[in-house]
Amino acid sequence: MKKILLVGNGPLPDSDSSSKTAFQIRTAFFYQELEHAGFDVSLCLLADEDQKISEKQMLIRNDIKVKSKLKKALNLYSPDLVIACNITAASLVADLKPKIPFIADLNGWLPAEAQAEAYAAKSDALIEMQIKKEIKILKQADFICCVSKAQSYATYGELALLGVLNQSNFGKVMVTTIANRPLLEKNSKSMARCGFIKSPSSKMILWIGSFNNWVDIETLFEGLQIAMQQNPKLVFVSTGGNVKGLSNNYLQRFKEKIANSQYKDRFIFLGWLKNNQLLDVYRQADLGINCDLDCAETWFGARNRINEFLGHKIPVVSSKGSEIARTVGAYRLGVVFRSADAKSLAKAIETVLAEGFDQEFLANLNKYTNKKQADFNELINFCNNPTKLARLKSGVFARLNWYLKNKSFKDVLRKLGL
Repeated sequence: MKKILLVGNGPLPDSDSSSKTAFQIRTAFFYQELEHAGFDVSLCLLADEDQKISEKQMLIRNDIKVKSKLKKALNLYSPDLVIACNITAASLVADLKPKIPFIADLNGWLPAEAQAEAYAAKSDALIEMQIKKEIKILKQADFICCVSKAQSYATYGELALLGVLNQSNFGKVMVTTIANRPLLEKNSKSMARCGFIKSPSSKMILWIGSFNNWVDIETLFEGLQIAMQQNPKLVFVSTGGNVKGLSNNYLQRFKEKIANSQYKDRFIFLGWLKNNQLLDVYRQADLGINCDLDCAETWFGARNRINEFLGHKIPVVSSKGSEIARTVGAYRLGVVFRSADAKSLAKAIETVLAEGFDQEFLANLNKYTNKKQADFNELINFCNNPTKLARLKSGVFARLNWYLKNKSFKDVLRKLGL
C-alpha cells in the first residue's frame, strides 16, 4: 500500500462547516477517491490556523512559515509520493523541490485566470508573476491533473515548450483530466433553515458561490429582467459573494443594477451560508443559473456551481463555453444559451420551467449519473507506480555529440559555421 501525503485546502467540509469553497471540495474529492482506492493517505491542509486534527491530518496556516511546516509534514509522514491539490498548494510543494514523486493538481488554468483578473483590474501587472508560478509547478511536477480536457491539452503544450516531452517519457500519460464533482450531504437530517422561505406559487432561480472575474453580470441582469417581466412568479436567490484577493467589484455592480430595477424586491441575497443551510436552499430551488463571459477561463475551466446543482437534482441554465456546459446540453440536464445574449437566457429559463421538463431532466440525470466515471484511473495508475520524471538534459555539447554520432564530419563543420 503506497503512502500518500495530500496537501490541499481545509478543513474538509462537513454539514456544519461555515464554508465549502471550490478548493475544499476539490481536496475532499481527491481524499475520498484515494482512500477508496486503498491508499494510506495523510492530510496537510492549508487553513486559517495551525491545528492537529488527528494522527493523519493537520491544518497549517499559509503564513511566512508555511514551507517549513510542509517540510515537517513530509518528514513526519514519510510518504512514497506527494499530491498537491489546487494551485496554491502545488506552488508551495514545487518550492520544496521534493525528492519523491510529485503530483500537481492544477484546479484551473492559471494563465487564463490571470488574464481574467487583468481584465477586471484593468492592469496586466500580475500576469508575469502568475505565468512564472505555472512554469515553476510544471518544472517540478511528475504528473499533472487538470479540470477539463481543454486544460489538459493546453498543459501538454506548456510541457512541450519547457522541454519536458522527451525520449524518456515517450508514450507515457503525463497529464490527466479529473473533472469536478459535487460533494453530497449524506445526512438530510442535518439541514438547517437558510433564512428564506419561498412562497408556494414562486419559482426560484438559484445562484451559488462567488461572483468571480468571469461572471457576465450584464447578461445575467438583463436576462433576469426579461424573464421576470414575462413571469411574475420568478424570484432570484443568491448565496455566496465576493472572492478575497480579486480586483473585481462585480457583485457590487450587479446589486447597483438591481437597485434601479422595478423587480428589485424579487432579488434576494443570502450571503455565504453554512453547508447545512445550503441544503435548505437546494430543496427550494427550481433551477440553477450560471452566466459566464466568453473568455479563455470559461473555455478551459470548471464550474463547481453546475456540479453542485446537478448533484442536488436541480436543472441548469448556463451560458455556453465551458466543458460542463456542453455536458448539460448534450445530456439535456437543463438548457444552455448563447453567451452575451439576454433574450436567449430568458428563453432558457422559460424552457426549463415549462411543464414536464422536470421529469425529463430527472430521467436524463439518472442516465448521466449512471454513466461510468473513470476520471481517476490514470492518477491511480501513477500512484501505484510512482516515478520521478526525467528532465531534459541538453546543451551545446549534447547537440555536438549527437551530430558527431549521426552526421558526417562535413555536416558538423557546417553547423559550427566552419
